[in-house]
Amino acid sequence: MSFQFSFATVLRIRRLHEEREEQMLRRIFHEISQVQQSIGEISEEMLRMSGVRSAEVHSRAYGCDLRLKSSATTALYECKRALEEQLEKLEQLKDAQMARYRIARRDREAISDLRDKGWLSYQSALAAGEQRMLDDNFNARRSRH
Repeated sequence: MSFQFSFATVLRIRRLHEEREEQMLRRIFHEISQVQQSIGEISEEMLRMSGVRSAEVHSRAYGCDLRLKSSATTALYECKRALEEQLEKLEQLKDAQMARYRIARRDREAISDLRDKGWLSYQSALAAGEQRMLDDNFNARRSRH
């Protein structure tokens, strides 16, 4: 008789749920990475524009050029601030998703532990049955002689 786990369907569903939660967590980490990269690129561009602007201030540049560059810097600052807000929301989402993933993993592990205990019990019973059969064979041979 082969080992049959009565909660196999439940275990399969719990695995799928855990995988779904993990996949969602990976997506959130990917989004966080993209936003962080965008913030870094904007910061670099702001630094570059700041250097250019200070060089132009010292070199008799036209006022309209300076205002245009100042407007561009302001736009970059606003964009960076919006990305930082988005990053903060993603971090909160990540924390909530991490909690959901941990719960899904814990639930799956509980059923997996039941399966493992059942498997060990099955193996022990199988080994005990084989040992009884060997003992019976040995005793039958011994009683004939």
